[in-house]
Amino acid sequence: MRLLLEQQSGTWEVAGEAADLFELAACLKNACPDVLLLDWELPGLSADRWNPDPDRPARMLVRLRSACPGMRIVALSSQPEECALARQSGADEIVCKTEMPETLLEKMKPVAHSAALPDQ
Repeated sequence: MRLLLEQQSGTWEVAGEAADLFELAACLKNACPDVLLLDWELPGLSADRWNPDPDRPARMLVRLRSACPGMRIVALSSQPEECALARQSGADEIVCKTEMPETLLEKMKPVAHSAALPDQ
């Protein structure tokens, strides 16, 4: 993903990368991006055997937005049912990992544009 975004001739700047929810929280303390490209399978984000709460993803998105109020979230997932959950949980856009890279870039453009606009 980093390489794809960096190849867009100055359109995107990658502010950080995280391997799990804890690293993501640390990244957001250092800088609030306009757009967060969030892997829906990121460890710690969704319900699992350690955190079986099905509302966990929605609560985590609320927390991420409170850390960076103007940030927009684009969720990535390889599972269609997870894409639906991401939308229900409040992601601004959903991209299936099976889609072409150009689709990701096209779906990110309006989200990034809306992040640049002041909230009304």
